[in-house]
This record gives sequence, C-alpha cells and structure tokens, in this order.
Amino acid sequence: MNNAEFVWSGDAPPQRLTHVFFKRLLQLPAPPRSATLHLFAHTIYHLRVNGVMLGYGPARSYPAFPEYDTYDLAPHLRAGENTIAVDVGHTGFATFHHLPAPGAMIAWGEIVCDSGAVASLETPGDWQCALSTAHAVAAPRFSFAIGPVQIYDERLCPAQWDTAAAGVRLDWQPPVVCAHHPFGPPRPRSIPHLTQDLRGAQSILRACRHSDDEEIHSFMLLQEYEPHLHVPPKTFAFAYTYLYSPRAQKVAAGVWWGENYLNGRKLVLRADEHGRNARSTAMLSLRKGWNYFCCHYQLVHGMWDMALALPRTARVQLSAIRSRRSTPAFMLAGPLAPALAEPLTARRMDAPERLPELAGQWRVAACEDTHVSPCKAIAWRAHGAALPVSAGKVREIVLPPGGASLVVDMGAMTLGRVCVDYTAPRGTQLDVGGAEELAHGRPWLFKMPLMHSAERQIARGGRARLESFEPRGARYLELAVARNRTPVTIHGIGMVSHVYPYQRRGWFECSDPFFTTLWEYGWNTLRLCSEDVITDTPWRERTLYGGDLLPEM
Repeated sequence: MNNAEFVWSGDAPPQRLTHVFFKRLLQLPAPPRSATLHLFAHTIYHLRVNGVMLGYGPARSYPAFPEYDTYDLAPHLRAGENTIAVDVGHTGFATFHHLPAPGAMIAWGEIVCDSGAVASLETPGDWQCALSTAHAVAAPRFSFAIGPVQIYDERLCPAQWDTAAAGVRLDWQPPVVCAHHPFGPPRPRSIPHLTQDLRGAQSILRACRHSDDEEIHSFMLLQEYEPHLHVPPKTFAFAYTYLYSPRAQKVAAGVWWGENYLNGRKLVLRADEHGRNARSTAMLSLRKGWNYFCCHYQLVHGMWDMALALPRTARVQLSAIRSRRSTPAFMLAGPLAPALAEPLTARRMDAPERLPELAGQWRVAACEDTHVSPCKAIAWRAHGAALPVSAGKVREIVLPPGGASLVVDMGAMTLGRVCVDYTAPRGTQLDVGGAEELAHGRPWLFKMPLMHSAERQIARGGRARLESFEPRGARYLELAVARNRTPVTIHGIGMVSHVYPYQRRGWFECSDPFFTTLWEYGWNTLRLCSEDVITDTPWRERTLYGGDLLPEM
C-alpha cells in the first residue's frame, strides 16, 4: 500500500445517499509497460478509464476487514492524456448489505513506462474529487433490505466528466484524508470479480402511448434517524391543502396509503387493480369552490412518498394557500414522534386549526407533477394507444412526443444493472423498473407493496445511457418515457449481468423430463443467487441468510 490513505470529499455532508467523483489525470509519452491499480471504496464504486466502464466493487465485507480490487489498466491507457475516474456511491445508513461506515476511498498502484518513468496512483497524491449534485438524496429505498434507488439528473453533471475532455466543469478539489475511520488494513479480494456481460432484451411485449387523463401532485418526506438502525423509529406526518372545484362534482382520485379526509369526512379507499398494489381510489364529493383535503401517514422505511392523482376533466386546482394563481403545494408537518402524533389522529380533520399543536411547524411542500417514486410513476401511468412496434424489434425504437412506455422480456430471470441506451431531448424523464412476473400485461412491480424497484434519469440532451448503479433482479422491464417534446430513440435496453462466474462442470438428464427440468431450475437459481455472497433472492433482498444458504450449498 505504500503511503496510501483513505480519502473523501471535504464538501460531502453526512446524508442518506452521497456520490463523490474521483479523478486522476495522467499524461503518458507512450502506452505504458505496466499499470496496476488497487482500489477499495465504501459503499460501492464504478471504475472508468477514459470514459469506459471497467469495474464494479468492492466485494461485501465488514469495515474492519475491507477487501480491495486489483485492475490491470495497461490495455486501457494510451499515449497522451488519460483519466482514471471513480464514482463512489455511499449509503449513509445500515442495510442488509453493508454496516454503517463513513464514505471513503483508498487507491494505490503505479504506472511504468518504457522510459522508466513511474506514476504513483496512491491516495491522496494527485487525485481530485468533486461532490455530485446530480444524484438525488431524496430517493426511495429499493426495499427494507437495500439502500436508495438511483434518481439521476444528467443536466447537473457535465458530459464526459470521467475523461480528460476540455470544458468539463466541476468543482474539483484535493480529497481530504479521513483522520478517523473504522476500516482495517485492506486485504486482497477473496473471490473473482462478478460477470459484466451485456444482455439485451429478447422481445417487446407492449409499446404504447401514455394516457394523459390525470394530473399528479406528489411530494417526498424523509425521516432522519440513527444510521446504525436497520428499522427507523416509528413516526407520523400530517399534510393538508385546498382543492378548488369549478362545480359540485364527484371525482375519483388516486391516492396511496394513509388516512385521507375531505372537508372533515374520512375517505374510504378501495384497491385499484390497475395500480397493481401501487395505489387506491377515493371518491371525492367536491363542493363548488375551495375544499379542505388533509391526510396523515405513518412513515414506512423512513419515507412518505405522498401522491394525489386527479382527472384532468374535473379541472380541479390545488393550492396550500387557497389561491388559484399559486403553484400546487401542500402544508406539511413531521416527522413526529408517536407520543405527539397519535393523539392528533383522533381529531376531527376539517381545518388546520383542529391541530393547534402543529402551529408553527407547518412548512410548504411543493408538488412534483410526476410521482416522486420512479416505481410508482411507472405503475400509476395508464397505457393508451398501442404503437406500431413489432415484438422482435428490440433496438432503434422511436417513441413519440408526449410520453410512451415499453414493456420488454429479457427471456429469462436476470440479475444485473438495468441499462437503457437512448437519444432524447433535454429534460426527458426516463423511469425504468423490473419484476419477476407480469400482471395485466405489465411487470408486477408492486407484488410486494413496499418495493421501489425502478430508477430514474433526467436527460441532459442527446445520446446517453441510463444504468442503475446497483444490480437488480428481473425478467420483465418497463420503460416509461415522459416530458419529451420531440421523439426519443431507444437504441437498446437490457441488463449488465452481475453474478458469480461459476464454471459449469456437470450435467444431469434422465427419462423423466420433470427431473431434468428441475435440475436446470436449480442450476439457474444457484447462479441468480450467487454474487459476492450467496443470497436469498435476486429481486427483493439479495441478502445472505443461513436458512437459504444451506440448501443452496
């Protein structure tokens, strides 16, 4: 390791999700004779060399026993300018995959040229770092076992930040040495690197326009809690707004869980099968003029992803201050401890004055016009007219302006990083999620209601690639494209596999096809549940459990 030290960005605050970019610029007189990089980062890193993805890691480990990865960079370096770039994603709380530990990276190694010149790669050295503002902190957890999904706004990150291209503007600074950290001396990776081969979708199951018959009003509330806790403390939140109706009318509104009230009357919710466990329907008996709508909710996984869907034909306006000229918003209070919140839930909910204990705690929560959860944004969208896309056309698919969705079949259950290669106008929103099964001809994203199995990217404009930062398990993917005023081209959609590189050395076949098929199922299951540990499932948890480990062994 020589004198390498753990480093991090001095600008990075402690928070639930942080991305820090690291970059090492090199000027080489010729392709190097040898180039070796040793690398560890907490929680997850992507290694790129001259803009090309080269590695993912590290293997899961306890902070006291970190394992570093080793890369031969020589085939990827050239004469002239070169850039070694590392995108480190740090989860700031405990998950079933990682114990809580501060964000950190350590690297070392050297590049040797024929002339004898040697360039050291140890940190801090000549490394630079920059805090990413393009990755949303307020992203839902994928599940109770896994950290936040990726919501990435390309517009806030310069193109080619991971190359030596001119014009890349980020606030690059020398990294700060981590004076106090829990990491022990790094040791070599104890298992092979996982697979990294690209697998494209096999067929298109559905291509259609979006039905534009609803307006969505949504906000996100996150709960801060001690990072070592796997389950956040129980908390509640309250919110209210006013709905202006041009006439007395009954309106079917889409809502999520929680207690909802209109003009003091508690609303009855019924399951909406088209939301596939992602929403419920409430009938709003609106009077002409302003109506008081309020709700309270017990936060789940430290989050409230509130959303209200209203039919456009109703022409209902939403305002926290009863002004038809204001932007849609709620007044929000919380998270609140049960001792304060639970007695309030029994109050009559017909005016904010009924909750005097919350006076001075209300704050404005501006609404998004799409669901703040990428997964629910997909599930809440109604599919409209079919598009003329053949089942076998899995590349170079042109989607029209105004929003459209693709449902694709990977051909088999796959574990890997979901990826979409596209060309889109600036500001286009791409949500992509996956599931093991279909429901109503679409991926059953909410087979487990508390899952958020989707990622989001906002296009910078032009050719780009959406790739989930962490692997996901799915057979069926749904891509929803929205906010595009001109067509979007999907050059390809698929997954970068992420499994242990088993070598198949045996086979089984017998006269009963049931047992032959069963053996193949077992082999496929073993591969899908083998990463840097043997896991329970490739979808929901991807976690090591003794009860699952024994039969898999």
